[in-house]
Amino acid sequence: MKVDNWLKELHKQIKNFDDLALDSDIKMADITLGYVDVEGSIHYHIIEYRAKGFENKKILNQPK
Repeated sequence: MKVDNWLKELHKQIKNFDDLALDSDIKMADITLGYVDVEGSIHYHIIEYRAKGFENKKILNQPK
């Protein structure tokens, strides 16, 4: 599977959130994509969002 295909699948799953979840206000959100390529190299990509006032809040169990 290519990363592009995986991201398309993730996008499709996010579209399936229920209406209550889609209408919720977000204070902070994190998505971490970690994968191992065919050569065995590990890759991480982190997407973070923080609403104003939550920029410096730490998240419990956050990977280091």
